[in-house]
Amino acid sequence: MINLELLDKIVEDFEKNPAQFDKVLEKVEADNLALFDMLLGSHAEILNDDEMDYLVFLFIIIYEASSTAYNLSKIEEEPIERMDESTWEIINEYNDFEKCYDHIEKDFIEKELLEFIYVSIENDDEKDYDITESGRLVMLSVLITESKLLCQISNAID
Repeated sequence: MINLELLDKIVEDFEKNPAQFDKVLEKVEADNLALFDMLLGSHAEILNDDEMDYLVFLFIIIYEASSTAYNLSKIEEEPIERMDESTWEIINEYNDFEKCYDHIEKDFIEKELLEFIYVSIENDDEKDYDITESGRLVMLSVLITESKLLCQISNAID
């Protein structure tokens, strides 16, 4: 299981040693290029540059946590596409960040990982960055899809 302590430690490690972030990014590109392509490609035109940078940052944190908690293997393109479509069905049905999150949260096994995603992209005036509403939905969809795939529990949380 992935817990908040692990996620916080990874964030702290990346802040102390940015080269470690780059190393994990390179590992993702080498080991799971299809997963990385989905991250950058499928809905990137909706995100502004800051949102895309933040999405990549969050994904790398989730990837590192997942590789610590699970024995990751290469994920092929077909399951990525199926999971992406499944998540977008929810996003399109509710078209509201809170409603989408509430629906996803019901069956999502990795509760603390989901909480990390929520807190990271929720609408909060105290944050140093702005995420557009459309960007927030795209980020939710991408991070949920990627998290389900990485945790290798997609059958249990579909």
